Amino acid sequence: MELTLIAIRTAIVLSISTTLAIIAVGLRLWSRKLMGTPLAFNDYMVIIATILALGVYSNAMIEVFTGGIGHHVKDIMEKDPNLITLYLKSFTAAQLLWAASNTCVKFSILSLYMIIFPGPRFAHCCRGLMAITIVYFISVVAESFALCHPVEFNWYKTIPGAWCENQGLSYLIAGITNLVIDASIVILPMPMLFSLRLTLLKRFGVAGMFSLGAVICVLSLLRVLWLISWDVSDLTYGVGLGTIYSTLEPTLGIVNSCLPVIKPSLKRIFAANSGDWTKKVLKRSTATGSQDTSTPPAIGPLSHGFERLDDSIPLANVRAHTRTNNTSRWDNTEDINNILITREWEVNRSVLGRGEGLSYGL
Repeated sequence: MELTLIAIRTAIVLSISTTLAIIAVGLRLWSRKLMGTPLAFNDYMVIIATILALGVYSNAMIEVFTGGIGHHVKDIMEKDPNLITLYLKSFTAAQLLWAASNTCVKFSILSLYMIIFPGPRFAHCCRGLMAITIVYFISVVAESFALCHPVEFNWYKTIPGAWCENQGLSYLIAGITNLVIDASIVILPMPMLFSLRLTLLKRFGVAGMFSLGAVICVLSLLRVLWLISWDVSDLTYGVGLGTIYSTLEPTLGIVNSCLPVIKPSLKRIFAANSGDWTKKVLKRSTATGSQDTSTPPAIGPLSHGFERLDDSIPLANVRAHTRTNNTSRWDNTEDINNILITREWEVNRSVLGRGEGLSYGL
């Protein structure tokens, strides 16, 4: 079937978000290598979440290009009933992969919290949210296979006498539960962040980085609102926005979980770019003869026979400042930008009994 406008938009948005997730994980692993630290539990969780998110993306692309997103179920059944079966199989698999990927993202963030903010009370709160997340994941798996009788009726809608029970309500409850967990994860570290001994600007900066999880909460809320208005009986027609929300949530969650740990790789990238830019500027200035050659070569007793390099960095002549006891001599007092070399010494004279001698300290 021909692609609808919502299907094209879905493919573009999901491709961009999935690419960002892969880049974020790559920067995270590179940062670990630069720091010389082994991979931790939170790293493995985000890697697994990325693999599962790629599964969500693959199923979404099947739904876009062959499943009939944006078309009415009635029109699809008239043209090719097998397309509905393909779509429903992909939808069921994507739902399980979505829940698993979100669970791994939550585990990655919470385990990283426990490293950044050590403390028994805070750790208990993180483990409590992990337990709730596991229960939530189990409920999603159960609703995927326990609501329709027989199970095959999830994707074979032509089985006589088969039926499904409260699918729309179950999806809505799962979405609300996911929203509450996401909001709890965002709020949990805020008291710890604002208790850090940082300037107010830095506190808001760190809080802003962690609060990017609020974007995930907004996506969860939009998904809940979409579920309220979604007509399950004509699921392919209005499922486009739901597919976008369901894929953006794990992929942007992966990006959010990587942000606190990718600073070393970003510094390496921008430092390299800055060095390349500096070299280009110097080469251009040399090519155009913009270097300052008006300064005469260094002469005098401090020159030691050195000659000035013909480079692009202007240097002033070396001047000497000699100070003996309380007297001083300046070779050039009006030029304060010159390199100044100072020599100081003191002469101590003492009488050694019958014989006299001099002792010098330099």
